[in-house]
Amino acid sequence: MLASPYPLVLWWGRHFAVIHNDEWAALAGAPPAGALGQPAEIHWPELWTIVGPSLRQVMADGKTIEADRLSGAFANIACSHMPILNGDGGVGGVLSAVRETAARESLRRERELLQSIVDTIPVMITLYEPDQKVLRVNREFERLLGWTADELSQVSLMDEIYPDPAYRAEVRAFMESFRPEWMDIRMRTRGGRPLETSWFNTKISDHTQVGIGIDITDRKRAEQQRTLLINELNHRVKNTLATVQSLAAQSMRGRGGVDARQRFEARLSALAQAHDLLTVEGWRGAALGDVVARALSPFRTGDSRIDVRGITVLLSPKQALAMSMALHELGTNALKYGALSNDSGRVRVAWQASDESDGETRIELVWDESGGPPVGAQPRKGFGSRLLERNLARELGGPTTIEFRPAGVICQISFPIEHQWLMTRPGPAAP
Repeated sequence: MLASPYPLVLWWGRHFAVIHNDEWAALAGAPPAGALGQPAEIHWPELWTIVGPSLRQVMADGKTIEADRLSGAFANIACSHMPILNGDGGVGGVLSAVRETAARESLRRERELLQSIVDTIPVMITLYEPDQKVLRVNREFERLLGWTADELSQVSLMDEIYPDPAYRAEVRAFMESFRPEWMDIRMRTRGGRPLETSWFNTKISDHTQVGIGIDITDRKRAEQQRTLLINELNHRVKNTLATVQSLAAQSMRGRGGVDARQRFEARLSALAQAHDLLTVEGWRGAALGDVVARALSPFRTGDSRIDVRGITVLLSPKQALAMSMALHELGTNALKYGALSNDSGRVRVAWQASDESDGETRIELVWDESGGPPVGAQPRKGFGSRLLERNLARELGGPTTIEFRPAGVICQISFPIEHQWLMTRPGPAAP
């Protein structure tokens, strides 16, 4: 009987001494202390009041009695009371086989289903009983915070999760207020990692408080990234507007009409081409070879008069914009007055890296025109020259010089670059 997987209790002798197995205790509850092996009427009066009459009847007539449902604290179980014969052939006791009623079984299944949901749902759930100071948590809480339910009683959880006393007091005030709202809370895991969460606390009874928390770390990271992108966009828009304003002012200075408008539109087009290239690259930067190719594409005639050579190097967005505008001005000048204004002139654009004694790496780019009309001394510095010698030097952080030699214009551009931006993309610049 004791090893049976079914709930059984034996009432033996004329005093109905109680003997039961563990399954009975799990289902109906263990008897009061000292009741085991003792008369049930004296030591378990609550149960005896319910089953005593049936047990006496079985002892008297030796017939099984089916009790579909008990009462009181045992209303959710049913019993079959069967006579057990002694050595003389008489009824020596009664064996009660216990089973759950349909209502109890339904309740048990509902609890098991609820527990399964609580343990599998990807949401942190806490149940706190303030009277007993008992905190229960689900598996998602254990997974995210790092403490198991058994370990919680061994640590000061509030101190561990909220090490800053002022912030801890703020969180505690929210938890005890039971306001019908969510609060974003920064927690610290067992391993010391910050965890961004959002919590809702409610009081379902005087004895139980429930907390529901979700992990919003990814959402917070996305919000921060969005804020950075918006700030960066605002910064770039302001810079672009300032550039357009400068292009307009310089293009129209002292001269108006169709020629000024055409210069302004050409410069805007060059700026737009640089923006397009950076957009393709996600505004992380652009290869110098790509910047040169796009900036000089309006000046190519298909006869390979523009020769481009250089190592692969990545420019920052700021450097790419400045370089694109500078190359546009050089190309425009070559087309109007220099090597590209006749049928025999050529332009060579080449760059390489050099290591300075202080460990700094610099890019040295040379624009070299040849075969064009003789170049005289430049009497007046126009916008193109000022952009090259002043603006470009400022944007790139290095010197820029332009010489109007009789054989052709030479422009030398030097600027520092971080070493990890070298050789970031395969292949040489296209000629």
